[in-house]
Amino acid sequence: MSKQQVLITIDTEEDNWRPFAPDPTTRNADAIPALQALFERYGAKPTYLVTYNMGENTALAEFLRDRQDSGLCEVGSHCHPWNTPPHKEEHFLKNSMLLHLPAQLVDAKIRNLHYLLQGRLGIAPKTFRSGRWGYGQNVAQTLKTLGYRVETSVTAYTDWSGNFGPDYSGMSPQPYRFDEGSIYDADPVGSMVQIPATTGYLQRNFNRRARIEQIVRRGRLNQLRVIGLLDRLSILNRVVLSPEAASAGSMIRLAKRMNREGYRYLNLFFHSPTLVPNLTPFVRTSNEKRQFMERIEEFIAFASESQMKFVTASEAGQNLLGYVNRAGDQELRPLVSKVPQAF
Repeated sequence: MSKQQVLITIDTEEDNWRPFAPDPTTRNADAIPALQALFERYGAKPTYLVTYNMGENTALAEFLRDRQDSGLCEVGSHCHPWNTPPHKEEHFLKNSMLLHLPAQLVDAKIRNLHYLLQGRLGIAPKTFRSGRWGYGQNVAQTLKTLGYRVETSVTAYTDWSGNFGPDYSGMSPQPYRFDEGSIYDADPVGSMVQIPATTGYLQRNFNRRARIEQIVRRGRLNQLRVIGLLDRLSILNRVVLSPEAASAGSMIRLAKRMNREGYRYLNLFFHSPTLVPNLTPFVRTSNEKRQFMERIEEFIAFASESQMKFVTASEAGQNLLGYVNRAGDQELRPLVSKVPQAF
């Protein structure tokens, strides 16, 4: 059995948590060098997915360029449409999702972000994540023309439709190759690869657990009470591979379960504003910041001690794009065969 590979994808974004906040700031950029130093102690290579505002931060751009040139990280694109020119859309929550904007406007925004980062970093980005996970067909078309190889907006087993976003609740954490014309269908010769942000279960057979969770959430029963009961009975323990949402122990148990289930890629993710207390809901105090950093370090120390391989998103993409799908290999296909209902 091959070693698990660990990606660390960081939404490297402005301080303002809510879309359309006036006068966005980038104070959290000052906390990124200390985070990078932590990763370097363990040989971890993060992928910083950078927004337009953060790309305009000269000190951060210079720091990331130096680390990327040294092979210590990757810099990709993270498009917050509300803070990316051209600003032609109305400011309401639905329009914070790229998937709802006209294709021509989406194309212009992604291109502006892409060329800003290319100019600041000297290398064209190859990895992309939509702001607020709002990925769609219009996004993929532009990514293909710009030469992107990795897309990582899918959050496994997660439904964002309550916030005008996509419904990924039927999609597993398994990466797959795809063609820009059909973004949720695995294509063994597709030119891009989807590497979902990892969510899974502590029990075997993730797809079956996801279906149970969907039945509960869409039924008339008291959803939270039933899911809480299933969690206590160790029937349905759902874990998000993020230090913002899970303990280090839970993330480690998930990684072990995924290894037993045959998942070769783990995609740990979080937001850079969480590095500064009171910018996100996940860290409100300096003590919570310390605990947050401890969760990150405990997990990457475990990964290092377990001889997992740390890779950037592009390195993982190169590996996956070189892989030929075998007939009957169901784990290489997403659980859905068409665009989710949210679209």
